[in-house]
Amino acid sequence: MDVKNLLKTYGYDLSYSFDDNRCAKALKKHLGNAKFNEFWNYVDSIISHFGEEDVEVRIREYIGNDIKHLKILLSGQIIISVKLIQTIIKSIKTINLNDTLRILELGGSDGWAAEYVYKSIQVNPIIEVVDLNQLSGSSKENIKLINSNYNDFTSVNKYDIVYSVLGTSYKDIDILLNCINRNIATGGYVYLGLRIQPYDYEDFIKKLEDNGFQKQEEHLEIVKVTKDTGTEDLPVFKFKSKSLPVDN
Repeated sequence: MDVKNLLKTYGYDLSYSFDDNRCAKALKKHLGNAKFNEFWNYVDSIISHFGEEDVEVRIREYIGNDIKHLKILLSGQIIISVKLIQTIIKSIKTINLNDTLRILELGGSDGWAAEYVYKSIQVNPIIEVVDLNQLSGSSKENIKLINSNYNDFTSVNKYDIVYSVLGTSYKDIDILLNCINRNIATGGYVYLGLRIQPYDYEDFIKKLEDNGFQKQEEHLEIVKVTKDTGTEDLPVFKFKSKSLPVDN
């Protein structure tokens, strides 16, 4: 399906991911010169004081309820999420799917990725999206947005597939894994697209195995994302509950 048009219905512009100048011009037009400069001075300030850690949280607090500001910023990076979710969709299509399928997305905000998954697979699953930073989003009958943090979320009805795209930082990965453990069905599949360093891959794989998950045949796929500012490699981890044998 046409992801560019789907994103547009949610207020994102995919073209900004390939042209930082165009993204900056859109933000300057929205904010005006003074507020534009004030915003980037603030970003530079928090990075110089605190480093890259929790920058996104602080930026969201600064932006507040200005959803257009937020979505212009997110548009500048959204190609990364698109590439990761496309890799996850490709893998989901290789497993047995049916209309009773229950899918959980952790960190899906307004549900655009959930709708992309829904429209890309040949069944009609129930998809629930858990995120504390939710924006108003999908009106699809089979997609439900749940405003919750990972620690507080537990579903009575478990999920056949759980996925997350940039849904947490690596320092908080145990919170994400605990949420998955509480909510995944026996034999369920886990797909995680994360921004973590290559030297942490083996440690993370061990965490997954210690949490009762087993590698799928291609348990780690590196997704290369190219923007006008450079290229970034991001991992997608693909695991399955040990309760059932891994598909050959």
